[in-house]
Amino acid sequence: MKNIFLYLDIAIQDTVLFIKNNLLAVIVSALFLFGVIWMGSVISVVTSRDILDPLTVQIDGIGDDSLSSVKVLSILSRAGNTVYLASLPGHANEWYNPGKTFISKILVGFKTEHLEQHFMVTVSLGDTHFTYTKEQFLDQWKKVDAKNDASFLYSSEGSSEYVLYEAPGNVQSHPLHVSFAPHIFSSINFNASEKLIQKPLFQSIKIFFLTEIMVLLIFVLLNTYRKINHIAFDKRETLVYRRRYLLFVLSVVSTFVLIGIFDILVRIFYKPDTLHVFMDASKIYLNSTLPAFLPKPVERVQFMYSIMFSPFLLLFSFGFWKRYIVHATKEKIERLYQFLMIALPHIVFAIVYIGLAVSNFLYVSTSFSFHGIGKYLYALLLFPLGVYGMLFMKKKYSTRYISYALYIFYGICLSSILLINVFPYNIFTELNDAFHLDPVFYPMSQVMMGKTMLVNLGGLYGLYPVFLQPIFQLAGLSVLSFTSVMAFLLVLSYVVMFLFLKREVKHPFIVCIGFATILFYYLENGNNAISYFQYWPIRILFPSLALLLISVYVKHKKRVWYYLIFAMSGLSILWNLDSGIIIFLSWMITLVYSEFLTIQKNRSSVLRIFRHIVVGCLTVGLTFLMYSVYAYLRSGSFADMTMLWQYQKLFFAGYFMIPMPFPHVWIVAALIFLVGLLLAVKGWLNKEERSNPDMRAKNIVIFFLTVMGLGLFTYYEGRSHDLTFYGPMFTVILLLTLFADILYQNYVTHTERYGYGIFFLFIFFFLFSSPINLIANSGKYYSWVTTRASTLLQGSQTMMTRNVDFIQSHTTRGEHIIIFSKKFYDGIFYGESRTRSSMDISASTDIFFKSEVEYLMHFLKCNTNDKVFVYPSSDYAYYDDYVDDILRNEYSVVDKSTDDMVFLMKNVSSTVSEGCID
Repeated sequence: MKNIFLYLDIAIQDTVLFIKNNLLAVIVSALFLFGVIWMGSVISVVTSRDILDPLTVQIDGIGDDSLSSVKVLSILSRAGNTVYLASLPGHANEWYNPGKTFISKILVGFKTEHLEQHFMVTVSLGDTHFTYTKEQFLDQWKKVDAKNDASFLYSSEGSSEYVLYEAPGNVQSHPLHVSFAPHIFSSINFNASEKLIQKPLFQSIKIFFLTEIMVLLIFVLLNTYRKINHIAFDKRETLVYRRRYLLFVLSVVSTFVLIGIFDILVRIFYKPDTLHVFMDASKIYLNSTLPAFLPKPVERVQFMYSIMFSPFLLLFSFGFWKRYIVHATKEKIERLYQFLMIALPHIVFAIVYIGLAVSNFLYVSTSFSFHGIGKYLYALLLFPLGVYGMLFMKKKYSTRYISYALYIFYGICLSSILLINVFPYNIFTELNDAFHLDPVFYPMSQVMMGKTMLVNLGGLYGLYPVFLQPIFQLAGLSVLSFTSVMAFLLVLSYVVMFLFLKREVKHPFIVCIGFATILFYYLENGNNAISYFQYWPIRILFPSLALLLISVYVKHKKRVWYYLIFAMSGLSILWNLDSGIIIFLSWMITLVYSEFLTIQKNRSSVLRIFRHIVVGCLTVGLTFLMYSVYAYLRSGSFADMTMLWQYQKLFFAGYFMIPMPFPHVWIVAALIFLVGLLLAVKGWLNKEERSNPDMRAKNIVIFFLTVMGLGLFTYYEGRSHDLTFYGPMFTVILLLTLFADILYQNYVTHTERYGYGIFFLFIFFFLFSSPINLIANSGKYYSWVTTRASTLLQGSQTMMTRNVDFIQSHTTRGEHIIIFSKKFYDGIFYGESRTRSSMDISASTDIFFKSEVEYLMHFLKCNTNDKVFVYPSSDYAYYDDYVDDILRNEYSVVDKSTDDMVFLMKNVSSTVSEGCID
C-alpha cells in the first residue's frame, strides 16, 4: 500500500510537470472542450422545445356542425411535410401543436360554404395574438394554388373541395435569421429569448470543470499504473506500433471524409422529381395517409451508396496510407502520432456531445451517471474506480468473486423484462389505446380462427403468426398468453446475445458491462413500460440467433451448421421480412468474404462462392415454395407472395418517413460500423491474420455483425425519429463490446499501446455506466413490474372485459363477425371473443389502401347475415365518412352494452346493392 501511494505521488508530480511543459496545448484543449460543451448546451436548449412558444389557432363564427370539416395544418420546419394541428380538447373551434414541433407555416383550409359565413381567425403564439376578421383574412392570408402538388396533400378529402390559405409573414414569435440550421431557427414559433444564453452558459461551465477534473484523475491513474509496472513510454511504444495506429486511424478518417464529400455532391447535383410519387400514392393509398408522405430519394441514394462504397473506400484509403506511412520518416511518424493521439479524442468527444445535444440528450436522459449528483459521482469516483479495477485487478480474482453475483444480476434484469411485457387485456381502459398491440395481435387472432396469411390475411410485420400458431393451439390465445410468449422470445433473444458475447469476448467484466448496456437501452427505449413487440422481439430474435450460430460455425466449419444457418436465414424472411432479408444477405456476403480470407486463392474458392450463391437461391426458393404448399393445404389457395412486401412498398415510397438529422449520434454509429469494416479489410490484407484460425474467425464474426448492423439501420434511416434509434442500437453496442475487448487485450495486456488505450477509455466510459444506471433505476423498473403484477392478480372488470363479454353473449366461438373499434381495440375484441373477421382486411392500424376501404364498403352493403359490433357508438368515425353513412343508414341497433358498444344487424328493408354476389 505504501508503494502505491509513493507511485501515486510521483504520478501527480509527473502530471503537473506535463501540464507545465505543454501549457499552450492544455489551454487550447480546454478552450476547444468548453466551446463544444457550450455549443451542445445551446443546441440542447433548442431541441428541448422549451424555446418554442405555444401555438393555437382559433376560428369563431362557424357553426359546430361545420367546424369538423375545417382543416388547420402546419408545415414542419425540419421534415418539410404537412401535418394537421390537433383539436384542443373541450374546444371544438381551437387547434394546437401538442408535439411542440418547429413550424415554418400555418395553413387553413375552408370549404366554399365556410367562406359564406362571417368568421374570425386568431393565431396565438405565446402571449402574442394575431386576429383577423373575415375581410382581413381574405385580404392578408395568401391563397394557395389548388394545382400545387403540396396543396394536393393538405386535404384528406381531395384538394378540389378546399380553398387553402397560408398565414402572412408577420405571424411569428421571435425567430433568428441565421445561416446555421435556418429551417430551425427561423421557425415561426421560435422565441429567441434569454434561455438561449443564460442556461447554456451556466450548464457549460459545470460540465467543463467536471470533464477537466475527470481527465486529470484518469491521467494520474494511468501514470501511476505506468510507474508501478515500470513502463518506459519511449521504450515500449515502438515505431512499428505507431505506424499501425496511424494506418488504422487515417484509413477510417479519410474514408469518412470521402463519404461525406460524396454525400454533399449527391445533395448538390441529384434533384429527383418526387411529384410522381405523390401522384402514384394518391391512386393506391387513402387520402388520409397522403399528408404523411415524405419521399427521401436523395437521402436514400446517399445512404445506400455510402454503404456500398465504404468497403472499397476503406480498401483504397488503407492502401494509400500504407504506402505513405512506410516511406515516412521517423520524425514525421512521431509528430503525426502525437497530433492524432491528442486531436482525435477531442474530435470524437465533439461528435458524441453535439450528437447527443441534437436529441436533447435523450439517450442519456435517464442515466444516473449523466444527470444530477450522479454525473459527479460517476465521473469523479465510480469511473476512476472502474478504470482502477481494469488496470490493477487480476482476472482470476474478478472471476472468482463476481461471477455468481453477475448471473444473479442478469437473472433479475431478464426477469424484470419478462414481467414488464406480460399483461392481460384488461390493462386497456378508456384512457389508453392498443395502437402498438393491435397490428401484432390482430393477425395472430385471425390465424387462430382459420385465416391463412398471404391468402386472405396480410401482416405488416411478417408471418410470425404462422410460426407461433402451434404454441397457441396448445396454450390457447389471449392477450395474456400472447404477451407471455412475446416476452419469453424477447428474453430468449437477450440470452442468445449473452451467449454470443461469452463466446467472442475474453474478459468477463467486459461481457458484463456490454450485456448490461444492451439491457439498459432496451429498458429505456422511450422511458416507459409500453411494450413494442414489433421490434422487441420480432425484429431481434433471428438476428441474435444468427450471431450465435455464425459464431459457432466459424470456429468449427461443420456442414451441419452451414445448412442450419441457411435454413434459419430463409425462415427469417418469412418471420419478418425487414430483418429476415438483412440476415440472409449478410450471411451471403459474409460467405463471400470468408472465401476471400482463404490462404490459397484458387479456382476452388470461386467454385465455393458459386455454390454458396446456388444454395442461397435454393433456400429462398424452397422456403417460398414450402409456404405456398402450406397455404394451399390450409386454405385451398396458393399464397400471394407479393403480399409479403406490400407494406414495404408503402414505406419505401415515403410514408411516415422523417429525414435523418445532422449532426446526430447516428454519426457515431456510422464511425463504429466503419471501424468494423476496416477490421475486416485489414484481416483480409494481413497474411498473419488470415493464417491464424482464431483471428480469421473473429474477423468473420465482426464482418457479419457490421454488415447486418448496417442493414438493420435502414429501420432508422427510413423514419429517423430519435426513438427509432433504440431499435438497431443493439448491433452498435455489440460491436463496441467486441472492440473494447480487443483494445483491452492490446492495451492492458501488452501495456504499451496508449493510442488505442484512449479509445478503450471512451468505450469503457460508456459501457461501464450501464450496470450503475440499471441499479440506480431499479426503483422505476420495480414499479413497472408491480404495476403489471397487480393487473395480473386483480383480474378486475373493465370496459374491455365487459365488452368482450357482450360480444360473446351474442356470438359463438369461431363465428364470422365484423368489429369496428376506436383506439384500435378490434384485434383484442376478436382474439378474446374467439371470433373471426368476416372481411379479409388487415388490422385497423394497418389499413392504408383505397382498395381495402372500397372492399369494406362493398362488403357492408352486401352483407345480410354477419353481425356488426361498433365501439364506441357515441363517438366513432372510420377512415371514410361513407363507412359511417352505411352503418348509420343501413344497419339497426339490436343491443347495446353498458360501455357504449352496439350490436348492429343489416336492416331488413335495405336493398342489396347491384354487384353483390349471393
